[in-house]
Amino acid sequence: MNRFGVSITQCCASCAFKELTDVVSERTCTKRSKTVSPHTVCCHWQMSANLKMAGLGNGKIKCKEYLKYLKSEREDERLARQLGLKITPKPIAEIKAAFEAKYVSIYEKL
Repeated sequence: MNRFGVSITQCCASCAFKELTDVVSERTCTKRSKTVSPHTVCCHWQMSANLKMAGLGNGKIKCKEYLKYLKSEREDERLARQLGLKITPKPIAEIKAAFEAKYVSIYEKL
């Protein structure tokens, strides 16, 4: 739990040492210089700076459906690159607009 009372799960995704490669699909631990699975936890875990601030001010939480949609879009782009297609990754604003056109808002209703 951070100082604002937001429960933070101890895993690679919440660690200060994680580094995303290939946008969303792969994590690398900068402390151990290894690729890690999403639910990995080790003795080096430290809460990331952004999660330390979660719950402060007027922050909004993105809904899981949007995060899944974003991950799917990035996965499609990665697969296209693996097939040898030269593509430009879609800007986040474009993905957000497409999601909101279908499903209303990217944010959880609080």
